[in-house]
Amino acid sequence: MRVFGSIPGAHLRMVCDSDPQVRARVAAQNRNSTVVSDYESVLKDADTDAVLIALPAAQHYETAKLALESGKHVFVEKPMTTRVEE
Repeated sequence: MRVFGSIPGAHLRMVCDSDPQVRARVAAQNRNSTVVSDYESVLKDADTDAVLIALPAAQHYETAKLALESGKHVFVEKPMTTRVEE
């Protein structure tokens, strides 16, 4: 989030995390961003153009696929998938 926030013209609109403690910390540090617990709300948000996926590698494929199918630009950390088929 820190690096993303330093990109000219970029705006950290939403942050999604399942951990309530992480959400509270992120919300306190990013008062201009919406912090949510459910990924679907990010995907349904028409004003969100792109998502950055930083999850355990086993979740990268499905999470990125959902974002792409929702019309979002996607940045996923390495590895993009854990299986060649994906």
